[in-house]
Amino acid sequence: ADAAATKVAATSAEIEQAKNLLLAKWQGPFQGVPAFDKVSLIGLIPAIEAGMKINLAEIEAIANNPIAPTFENTIVAMERTGEALERIFTYYGIWRSNQSSPEFREIQSEMAPKLSAFFSKINQNEALFSRVQAVYNSEEVNTLTPEQQRLVYLTYNGFARNGATLKGEAKKRYAEINQKLAELHTNFGNNVLADE
Repeated sequence: ADAAATKVAATSAEIEQAKNLLLAKWQGPFQGVPAFDKVSLIGLIPAIEAGMKINLAEIEAIANNPIAPTFENTIVAMERTGEALERIFTYYGIWRSNQSSPEFREIQSEMAPKLSAFFSKINQNEALFSRVQAVYNSEEVNTLTPEQQRLVYLTYNGFARNGATLKGEAKKRYAEINQKLAELHTNFGNNVLADE
């Protein structure tokens, strides 16, 4: 069965339950463990979409913070975002690497350009980058530990490498290229897997 058939075969209640399982905080010792025995592919697309929405809201809150940018309210705050999406990507990684199936590969092909657009939206968020740049260029950096300075450096350069310093059409074109590369990379990987 393909992913479309799986979606049709599942009720909306089953899809919602599967989505919520993927989004749920892990239970147990050591910050909890993934519920590999309970999750299913039927909730993956809605869970990723919900995780992206949550993450974008977290990012917008940081980008639009009226308080002047500091290491704590910008860089550290960014490090604390995206927990729900990271949990989903743990399952996603297992399905992609160890349990790849035709159903998963169809979902992966559908989501690759959407995920690329999502990451571009964060990396090219001008208000957010402005805050990161302000911390990067601030006197506060000199008072931080070497580890904290390294985090500021890596955060700033991550944005710069992902098109944040580009303007206008160049920024838009960069995002388009990344989106196309995500599609091509996913298709290539799926073709190699099919040949093996």
